[in-house]
Amino acid sequence: MTIRLATALSDLSALPRSEHPVLSVYLDWSVGPNGQRPALAMLDQELERHAATLDERGPARASFDADSARIKSYLADEAPRDAAGIILFACDADSLWGAIPLTVPVNSVVAVDSYPQLYELARLLDDHETFLVAVAEGQQARIYVMSLERLEQVQQTAASEEINRVQVGGPSQLSYANHTAFVIQLHMNELAAALQSAVKEHRARHIVILTNDAMKGPVRQALSPQLQELVVELGSYQHTDQPEQLFATLSPLMQAEEHKQEQALLERLADQLATKGGLAFGGEQAVAQALLKGQVDTLLLGAAYAGGQGGECPACGVLRPGQRQNCPYDGSELLPVDLREALVRHTLRQSGQVEVVGLEGALDEHGGVAAMLRFRDDIQRAGGDGIA
Repeated sequence: MTIRLATALSDLSALPRSEHPVLSVYLDWSVGPNGQRPALAMLDQELERHAATLDERGPARASFDADSARIKSYLADEAPRDAAGIILFACDADSLWGAIPLTVPVNSVVAVDSYPQLYELARLLDDHETFLVAVAEGQQARIYVMSLERLEQVQQTAASEEINRVQVGGPSQLSYANHTAFVIQLHMNELAAALQSAVKEHRARHIVILTNDAMKGPVRQALSPQLQELVVELGSYQHTDQPEQLFATLSPLMQAEEHKQEQALLERLADQLATKGGLAFGGEQAVAQALLKGQVDTLLLGAAYAGGQGGECPACGVLRPGQRQNCPYDGSELLPVDLREALVRHTLRQSGQVEVVGLEGALDEHGGVAAMLRFRDDIQRAGGDGIA
């Protein structure tokens, strides 16, 4: 997860309900066969459709029109031409504006609500964790960062002297070979130190190292146990200077790593649900109730879960699935919300994590919603003297 996007997601989730329309725009920024960007035509249509739902005059329409104009201006003059996706959040009346170019495409959606729509951004951050890719040779090595926002080289290291594997013969050859191996090992130690620094700076969760077979031993020897835990691939080196080519080659590996993490999380969920007093709940109602109590550590949503309409109490913040009229706790009239968005927003406000599970049917038995918990307050010990 990139630091900037993680901060943006947290800040957006903390915004209060707005009295004015908040635009959330997700655009696939790819270019079609005709040289045009299909998302632009879709954007125009969606903005016209949403404008038709507002009064022609008044603060809501004025804010919406200002946002529409600013979005179109940004896309025409400022949006990076090489971006694959773009996300925009805007509410002129609340001085809200944010533009996020991405290295991956997104599903094109234009939403207007009282809150920023954050599910898609949370899903992207979950599916595209930050990788470091080191391309290591004896003479030099390069480190790339690959995230939602960046595909670029961030560091480079080089051996302290030129490595020349010339054949000398006799004892001199052995001495020269030992010296060369020593120089290479020193370089790999320097690369390991650079990787350690890059992991911290970019909050990388995974490392891929590409090198030739002769270099794999020195690379392994240089890595600390902490770095070895982050390495998901020590593979063969294919010469390329373009980070985009590296990303395309490694994309299946990244997806496989994400699926592995999802499977491990689902196994933890099943284990906790099967344990009396386990730290997990399944189902919309149970998860909504856990959010009210601040219990949710990780929200799990099935990729097919759409949420539907729910209600949110403006006084106590309770979420209720379905079309209910009043809060069961204070009687306040519930305000309509997109339940999926509300679950995500409440989780983020509590510094929880959002995991969108792409494995087909994984959460079907729970209606597409489950949660790992920080604590339980509903299981008493036999003597009634504490929480089990």
